Amino acid sequence: RQTRRGASCVPRSPSSHPPRPASPELAADKARDYYIFENYIMDDILKLQAELAAVQAQESAHRLSERNCVELILKLRELKLVDIVYTQSGREYVTPKQVVKEIRKTLSSHGGRLNVVDLQPLLGIDISFIESKVDEIVKEDDSIRLVEGELISDEYLDSVAYEINDALAEAGQLSFGQLTKRLGFSDSFLREIIESRLGSIIKGTLERTELFTDAFILRMKSRIRGVLFALTRPTNVSTIAKRFGFKESILIAAVQEFSAQKVIEVSLQGRGGGATLVPPIYAKMQENQASSFVQQNGYIDLDALHRLGVNNHKKFMKDMFPNAIPLSTVYITETTLETVEGLAVEEISSRGFADIPPLLPSVCDASDVAPAISASNAEMLKNCVGPLEDRYLVANTLLNDLEKETEAALRELHSAGKLPTVSPSAEQPAEDESRKKGKKSKKRESAKKPSSNEGLRKVIFDAFTKVCSKKVPNDAVSSLFGYVRHSLEKSATSIAEETLVLRDRGARKEREQREKDLVDLVHVFTMYLRAVECASEDTQEVLGRHLIRTHGVPIATNLIHVSSDVPEDELGDLSSQKGRKSAIEGCRPDTRSLLEELERVCTSSDALQFNKVLEEALETCGVFVRAADKKAERSQAFAAMKTESAALENETDPAVALHRLANVLFFKAKKALPCSPARAVPHLLRDAAEVVTDEQREVLDKFAEDVVAFLTAEDDSEEKASLRASLEERLGKIREIGAPPKR
Repeated sequence: RQTRRGASCVPRSPSSHPPRPASPELAADKARDYYIFENYIMDDILKLQAELAAVQAQESAHRLSERNCVELILKLRELKLVDIVYTQSGREYVTPKQVVKEIRKTLSSHGGRLNVVDLQPLLGIDISFIESKVDEIVKEDDSIRLVEGELISDEYLDSVAYEINDALAEAGQLSFGQLTKRLGFSDSFLREIIESRLGSIIKGTLERTELFTDAFILRMKSRIRGVLFALTRPTNVSTIAKRFGFKESILIAAVQEFSAQKVIEVSLQGRGGGATLVPPIYAKMQENQASSFVQQNGYIDLDALHRLGVNNHKKFMKDMFPNAIPLSTVYITETTLETVEGLAVEEISSRGFADIPPLLPSVCDASDVAPAISASNAEMLKNCVGPLEDRYLVANTLLNDLEKETEAALRELHSAGKLPTVSPSAEQPAEDESRKKGKKSKKRESAKKPSSNEGLRKVIFDAFTKVCSKKVPNDAVSSLFGYVRHSLEKSATSIAEETLVLRDRGARKEREQREKDLVDLVHVFTMYLRAVECASEDTQEVLGRHLIRTHGVPIATNLIHVSSDVPEDELGDLSSQKGRKSAIEGCRPDTRSLLEELERVCTSSDALQFNKVLEEALETCGVFVRAADKKAERSQAFAAMKTESAALENETDPAVALHRLANVLFFKAKKALPCSPARAVPHLLRDAAEVVTDEQREVLDKFAEDVVAFLTAEDDSEEKASLRASLEERLGKIREIGAPPKR
């Protein structure tokens, strides 16, 4: 070190700081080092002292002042020609290499273990610089390590290992707790020290967190051997270790070693401190009693094994009876299982099912049924359904028969209309629609009602229960139903779907026929509408009202029926006005207003307005009515006229004959056949006056007056009889007036 200002340039001895007191072993090592120092280095030191004294005796030619020295050092440092570190006092400096040397010397003087924080007051240098140099030392020198803020050398660790070995040899055993408390190391670092020097410096055996000498282990094994020879009943390992002061790990290892060497065949059942030591005399007694029980009964239950003191029944039975079949609560022999198999096969062959628990030993419970069936090799038992309710096995043939009979019963129920046919796909759109509209109340109500699937499942279960009533035990029906439920539901759905398809097909045909009838009605209505258009104003009102009532209302009824979305079975009587209005409410919004207007004009007498509304309604409802061509319509009218004329020729009722004659004469005059009521006869005759001569007119007027008188006369009176005879005599003239002209 060099002084910065006012001090001589003599290096400072590191011994100026008092060393920490060392242990006796470290003091011995230090004395040995001093001896070497005196014998080999003292001569060189004396020679150097003599040279220094000669130099100091000489007079200096040039002297540097303190300020010159400081400026010189600063300039050299500025030019990076020297690398120095100032002390905390600021009046001394030292090179980094010297710092490393002093750290090593200080560590050695403190016996090889020194806290890094303690280096700062000893060296008088900033702690951060010390820590950086300590890291360099640790990286460069593998014999020095930094552990939890302390510098520790391998020489120190070797001395610690020697100390541990001496203490172990004296005590025979040492625990990590004692050593960590004594040495101030962590468990992990202490284990590293011991494991790296075990067998070389430390003579002993490491068991978890304890050290033992070989002599200590031998003494303990000898004591353990004596205790094991004295055992007559099963005893817990922890009990023996606690009573005799054994270490559990050494006790278990000794037992395993003795058993392997057949020194004493004590069996160890379990693991760790909870394991049990079973002496050979007790094990022999267990084996004899268990063997006798199995030979007499063909089984042995877990309770019996527990009474014999067997803790690990799986290992015991595997060693004693390797062919025994383990169930939940018992072990049975192969002979017993074969007997159970034979009885079960016999029952299944005769009844189609078998009740297994009565066939097993009496100590067995329901949990033993399934393992017994799984262990069986009988092919018939493998092909059965079960166990149901932990007891029944049902043959697949019986189950198939029950399924077929249930399907037949479902078909009968469906034929009788007692099988629900609503499918889940039909319910889903309704639920989605109600969810969109936010109808919470309806959704709440629908949640309370059983779904169609639940109703269908109940009907299927009732039918299955009825079929099984005399063939399967009642307590097995519910479990058995689980095997066929999906199949039966699928069959029921298929039956319902077949009916729905047929129903849809029939509904489609019915709709097509209804639309065809509607088109025919419209054509007939159009034909009669021609007569309304040709008639006079007062005749139009009479003919229009009658045409709407006789042909317009049926047309409106059929159109509402075709357009309504209300199911067929929920439609009311469409022949009434109330029924038609109710059906209109079930129609689409875009058609509802026109159908309501059509229903309104059904009560009017304006056939032309009715026809206009009808055309709009037909187009909106998607019913296409092809307009009849003129030739076809004319042919239809002439055919109807011919029919009316033929009816007139054969008519014997005077009133009806007059009505038919009025229709015929109107057709001759207007070339259009009217659909007329009886009260329209005077109107028709007046509109057809142009085709009637004056003489024929007088005949018709007189005949019409007599018809009115005849209809208003009292029944069974002479006047009525006389009028009837007179009218019948004149029917020939009436027919002549309506007869077609001769060619």
